Amino acid sequence: MDEMEAKYRFLSSQYIHFINSQTNFERVVTPTQPHFGRLETTLFQLVNHVSNHSTYHRGNLSAMLRQAGHSGVSTDYVFYLFERQREGEKSSPWNNF
Repeated sequence: MDEMEAKYRFLSSQYIHFINSQTNFERVVTPTQPHFGRLETTLFQLVNHVSNHSTYHRGNLSAMLRQAGHSGVSTDYVFYLFERQREGEKSSPWNNF
């Protein structure tokens, strides 16, 4: 678990650095996906996709836990923010990096 947390913190710090170094989220980017080909979109749309896609993975993990007999938990980001506030932490998770 410690190794996973360390990797998460490292990847999170890289993501934050990337976001903070951007000056134009409306710039056009053209990623290629092996099955669908090239896509012309904006950097903003890709960042939005990353945030949205993490919801898919949280749902998968929650379903696997329930199938293994564990109780599910809320995976909505806003509930995470409420929990942090209840614990007396600042609402921004980026303060840890």
